[in-house]
Amino acid sequence: RFAALAQNTTIVAWTAGTPRLANFDFLYTLWDQDVYIELTVDNDNSVGDEYHAFELVANKPFYLFTDNALANYTSNFGTTTEDVYDKIRFRNVGATPANGRLVLIT
Repeated sequence: RFAALAQNTTIVAWTAGTPRLANFDFLYTLWDQDVYIELTVDNDNSVGDEYHAFELVANKPFYLFTDNALANYTSNFGTTTEDVYDKIRFRNVGATPANGRLVLIT
């Protein structure tokens, strides 16, 4: 999937359970400008949304080799519940539009 992301804009690129791709085993994304990725996890709507956000550097690929994630996490692995990512968002905080691609494989 290719995306053009206007300045100061957020897009929802994927949501779990979509008919075409309910989950993923591999994620690849690459953008021509620095953008942020936000991965949302929630243990079957039982703990509330938890967000994992990272800055993606322009022209450097970002990979995940699983959609497994930890919900209800506390430091030093005190408490955690295994789950999977539910949603992927991208945000462009730059002054010009960003172009990127997202590949999800199951």
